[in-house]
Parts: sequence; structure tokens; C-alpha cells
Amino acid sequence: MSSGKIKPYNASGSKLYQAILETDPNDRMPPAGALPSDKIALIQKWIQQGAKDLWCDDMIGPCDTTTVTYSKTISKIMTDNCVGCHGISGGVTLSNYNGVKTVVSNGKLWNSINHLSGLSKAMPNSTTKLSSCNLRQIKIWIDAGAPQN
Repeated sequence: MSSGKIKPYNASGSKLYQAILETDPNDRMPPAGALPSDKIALIQKWIQQGAKDLWCDDMIGPCDTTTVTYSKTISKIMTDNCVGCHGISGGVTLSNYNGVKTVVSNGKLWNSINHLSGLSKAMPNSTTKLSSCNLRQIKIWIDAGAPQN
């Protein structure tokens, strides 16, 4: 917000919101392609509500750790948090099972999402980790052998 790219209560006047609506791939964010409309609406709502720096503790809400599967759980986590960058670039493909299985097998997925220093680049970025619920779900899936289910 200090950069002026987000104007609280004014999504249309915010450069961040304009960038995710941009159709020119050279100016659009993320560059890999348009965000799904529900994600765009969520960002718009957040800005319109003041773009407050709030923290939601996912431990309070439900976290389904009983039916963790690749198709229903892991692929959604990857799509929501990783595929924007790793769907087309960076030498890592997280948009399909084989790509995810590769980084599970070499240990890079778990090391990256846990920000284990020196082992891999911290993801989804150097300051933000996945929610503790998502981390638990991924760990359960990995511990089960990372099945293609």
C-alpha cells in the first residue's frame, strides 16, 4: 500500500487490480494468464473493504485432513498457489500430477513450501507460506506416497 499500487476502498483506482484485469500479456499480472473470476472478485472485495492486513487462522476453521487426494485437494492447492508461476516457467511444472510428483520425489516441494533455508527456494514466495491447513494436507498426501488419486 505504501507503493500506491493499492488504494483502499477503490479497486478500480488500484494499480494492482488494474494489472489483474489487463488483457495485454506484457502488462497483465500474473503474466501466465488471467486469474479465475472468483479470485478477481475476491481481490476486488478485499480492496473495496479497505485492503486491511488481516490474518485468518485456518486452524479455527475446518481443515479436511481425512479425505486428502491429489485430484480434490493437492491439485487445488497447486492451482491456487503455484500454477500462476509454475504452470509455464521456472523449470518446474506444478499444473499436473507428474510435475508435482517429480518435485515431491526430489524433496524440493516440501523443502520449498516449508521455507527450509538453503535447501530450496522458499515458495510461494520468500515471505509468505501456505496456510497450515494446506501444509498439513500436503504432508499427509506425501506421507501416503503421493498417490495419483
